[in-house]
Amino acid sequence: MGNEISKLRQDYALLSDQIKHLLKAKHDLSQLQSKAEHQLKLYRELYKTGGKINASFNLNEACAAILDFIIYKLNLERCVIFLETETAGRFTIFAMEGYYEDDERRAVMDLSFDVNTLKLQELLPPNYILFSDPEVAELPCCDLIRDRLHLDQWAAFPFAKENTTIFGLLVAGNSKKNDEYYSPIEKDSDVFVGLANIAGLSNTAINNIYSYAALHREHELLESRVRERTAELNEELAARKKTEERITRLSLLQQELLGPGNLKDKLTLITDGIVRIFDADFARVWIVKAGDTCASGCVHAVPGKAGGNACQEHAPCLHLFADSGRNTDTDGLHDRIPAGSNTIGRLIEKDHERFFSNSVIHDTHFCNQDWVKSLGLVAFAGYGLFSADREPMGVLGIFSRHAISPQEESHLKGISAITSQVIQAGLAEEAIIQARREAEVATLAKGDFLARMSHEIRTPMNAVIGLTHLALRTELSPKQADYLGKIQESSQLLLGVINDILDFSKIEAGKLTLENIEFVMSDVLERIKNVATVKSEAKGLSIGFSLDPEIPARLTGDPLRLGQILVNLVDNAIKFTEKGEVAITTSLVSYGDGKATLRFSVRDTGIGIPKEQIDELFQSFSQADDTITRRYGGTGLGLAIVRQLVEMMKGTLTVESAPGHGSTFLFTVRLGEVATGQQCPDCRVKRERWRNPPQDNGKISAGKVGRVLLVEDNIINQQVAVEFLKQSGCVVDVAGNGLEGVMRVCEKPYDLVFMDVQMPEMDGLEATRIIRKKGFTDLPIVAMTAHAMARDRDQSLAAGMNDHLVKPIDPDELERMLVRWISPQRGILPGERFSPTPEGSHDILPEIAGLDTAAAVNRIGLTSAFYLKLLKEFAARNADTALRIRNECAAGRRDLAARTAHCVKGVASTIGADELARSASLLESALREGDLQETEGMLAEFCEMLGTLCGELRAFFKDDE
Repeated sequence: MGNEISKLRQDYALLSDQIKHLLKAKHDLSQLQSKAEHQLKLYRELYKTGGKINASFNLNEACAAILDFIIYKLNLERCVIFLETETAGRFTIFAMEGYYEDDERRAVMDLSFDVNTLKLQELLPPNYILFSDPEVAELPCCDLIRDRLHLDQWAAFPFAKENTTIFGLLVAGNSKKNDEYYSPIEKDSDVFVGLANIAGLSNTAINNIYSYAALHREHELLESRVRERTAELNEELAARKKTEERITRLSLLQQELLGPGNLKDKLTLITDGIVRIFDADFARVWIVKAGDTCASGCVHAVPGKAGGNACQEHAPCLHLFADSGRNTDTDGLHDRIPAGSNTIGRLIEKDHERFFSNSVIHDTHFCNQDWVKSLGLVAFAGYGLFSADREPMGVLGIFSRHAISPQEESHLKGISAITSQVIQAGLAEEAIIQARREAEVATLAKGDFLARMSHEIRTPMNAVIGLTHLALRTELSPKQADYLGKIQESSQLLLGVINDILDFSKIEAGKLTLENIEFVMSDVLERIKNVATVKSEAKGLSIGFSLDPEIPARLTGDPLRLGQILVNLVDNAIKFTEKGEVAITTSLVSYGDGKATLRFSVRDTGIGIPKEQIDELFQSFSQADDTITRRYGGTGLGLAIVRQLVEMMKGTLTVESAPGHGSTFLFTVRLGEVATGQQCPDCRVKRERWRNPPQDNGKISAGKVGRVLLVEDNIINQQVAVEFLKQSGCVVDVAGNGLEGVMRVCEKPYDLVFMDVQMPEMDGLEATRIIRKKGFTDLPIVAMTAHAMARDRDQSLAAGMNDHLVKPIDPDELERMLVRWISPQRGILPGERFSPTPEGSHDILPEIAGLDTAAAVNRIGLTSAFYLKLLKEFAARNADTALRIRNECAAGRRDLAARTAHCVKGVASTIGADELARSASLLESALREGDLQETEGMLAEFCEMLGTLCGELRAFFKDDE
């Protein structure tokens, strides 16, 4: 039992020791964890402070952050930063923080020392001074820090530039009397590590601040030097400018008089020079003009019927044109002087061309003695100004309050001769300017007239060509087909004439510009071949094309205008050749430096041209002789346009011809080269004959059909375009104006929109802008318009349209537009394709008073079924038109009401409602002219006629509903 108890006591003692060890380990672990957390917190604060120091470019702010960290984060009593003053090697307290008595603070602030006396150079970073290190305890700085800063526990870290030169010192520590409140400094303690880290960060930051300050000082110095140099240059420039002004003033009179300029400005320059150079009181120049309107001082003046004064005799008078010096604003007595009246007026008479006097007060030959005395004048010199033909042009007069010397009078006489030349040249120049201005106005008016006429002609031409094309696709008798074929051929010729006139007018006005785009030469020739082959085969001619394989594969220039040149020459060759062949050859003349010069030859075996008539070929509206015009037709503009286009392309055009032996037209053009040395992809041999048209003629494929929106206000143009589009396999919706077009686009998806430009309510340009603003940026919109000028295309593209299709509509061009803008993946499903069905021609037409149905059908060539569709649509669209016009008038929107009446007028005339069209026209005029009295009666008549017609049409179509 005793042994067991003894053993239990031993086990208990052993367990107690183990428990004590465990408790001590737990305590140590807790302290270690607390220390680790403290270190982590300290490093976090150190990281934040380091970022703040490095982010600052201000030395005071950086030092304040350093001291705050040391005092408040490391819990030290005092901290001081010494920095080198302007005196090299002399350190002074820059910043201090911590607990100080007021007396201590004042005593410490003036503390400074020489770094060499403290032997700190040995302590370059990463070295330091610690109070407890025996090897540094004897340094002079230890006594300084202990005695002056009153620190017993401290550490010092030097600041150095590039670790070579000390420029500062960081000192932090505690005094003995307060060591129980502050953290002790030991070499391996957190405090010391924190001090070392903050010292390292501080050293880098202060170095950066010093570097920035040095750069800033250099920048300020540079700016100062720039300002000083700029001021010096400005002074030099001002001095030079003054010198140049002096020189310019000496030669200004001669330079200005010899060069071009305004006549009044030149004469004023002369009078200014006379006053300045001869010290005259004032100088004046009068110009001879017809006396249509007289000033009050003119002896010819009588009160005019329309107020003011009118010339009684319509005789030449002297008009004051330029004056300088005194009295230019107050003296109106001599603004207008009749010829032969007083001294000035007599100077343009041949017997009195000069008058000179140094005593005008006493000279009885000088008129207006009272006026002379009032101004204190002494001398006067007057000279008549005459043309080379001795025709009087004006008078130069010089008035002075001092005598004019004979030498000065001689110079003045020479100036009068120069003045005569200036006036003669100035009047001639003004006449030229006026003539040029009138010519420019006439050219502008002609251009505007041609643009308007082009639009007005192309609109009905679209109907003629389009409907003829559609009619030729129907079943016709041989005679009908022959008639329609001739109509189509004549229409195309007329369209060619219109295009030639427009091109010629643009060239003449200097408004025809060339594009500079990338193209393939073989593509240009291919398009020409397609057209020329048909024409040549119709006449039984052989036609051949050859293309030099050395021509660069891709060129830059204007392929459209180049094609126009070739088409014109090839068409002429076919036209004037009855048998034989036409050959077109293209060869490379030279290339290099990104440019290629090509030579084109168009040779035929036709009638030929006499040598004496070749020069007349290129004159506007001219042909070789009158028999050519009578036999072959044409405007005589084609070759004139060709030559000017060739010259615009930096080339030349020549002709080789003889009667009965054909003609050869040769021309060169200079084009940009995209890829030099590459063979054209379509060339196989040096000379290749193309005879058969290509298999792919640009027709729309089955995968390219789509849903198309046609925005067009003209009913006939709607019919033509809809028929063409349906025959291409498209599903077509129609909108009658831009506003309706915008609504249709927002209602359902379309693959392509054809947009007319000029429409009521909202035009196509504005409609396109709205569609783009609504987010339909990828929807292709093509202008379909009769506006054919270049600026019209630019306006369409600027409004947001993708392309420009000119009326009359060319079916092939329409097909190409569909191919170009309807992508296969956007095409409609095959089940949606339109399948044309024959329209009946024996539908019953309504018999309604005021509606000439038969005349309408015959006049515009519509089928009965389509005409009935137009009538039904007219009745539906205009059910509330009368009410809308009344509301618009009541709201003061007379312009909108007039546009609505205009729209009704056009459609009513189309469907045969002539009386309604007449009433709409009268109402439109009254609304635009603002005749309020007549408007109400015309509005009542119009509304009654429109309501009656729409009502009867709805009754007629009632069964269809």
